[in-house]
Amino acid sequence: MAARPVPGRVRQPTHLDVSAESIIECPKRSQPWKITMRSKWSDIEMAFEFTNVGGGYEHQAYLCRQTGKLYWHSETYDDNEEELPGDIDDEEKYLKIPDKRELGLGKPLALDFARKFLPDDFDHVRAMFSRSGAYPRFKDLLNHRRAVDQWHDFENEMTGKALREWCKENSIEIIEVDDEPQDT
Repeated sequence: MAARPVPGRVRQPTHLDVSAESIIECPKRSQPWKITMRSKWSDIEMAFEFTNVGGGYEHQAYLCRQTGKLYWHSETYDDNEEELPGDIDDEEKYLKIPDKRELGLGKPLALDFARKFLPDDFDHVRAMFSRSGAYPRFKDLLNHRRAVDQWHDFENEMTGKALREWCKENSIEIIEVDDEPQDT
């Protein structure tokens, strides 16, 4: 006679290094449990940077939830190395890498910077971003205030935090370079 599962207990997988996102229903939780997929931080960063080249809509990158493979597509270049899978829009299989706007790293980030580092210019910066063409005017202000390096440091730090949070929300376990197995 086969052993019956005990209600309320989840049988733990024997292999936790799973690349596919698996869902195990748990009777005591309102949300399903997820086993995370793994991806290199450098790959996620590169895909994110790719999606933000130009205006942010011309380039897309997708992460396969099953294999962890990244797919790249550009509307402006015909030299895409490989065709996108036909089911690339299936959100159960592929995760679209976000752009800066999707992570709140456009206007909100510039306003946060001004609030924190240029408080006397905050109203001016807010007015800049109420019209089109704000970034060139913002960059001019940064140059005038000698705050370009400070802006880049702030932007890089906040972008990293937002992208890591996005990974966490999407059950992506980040593999740092130092965590990767070394070839011998």
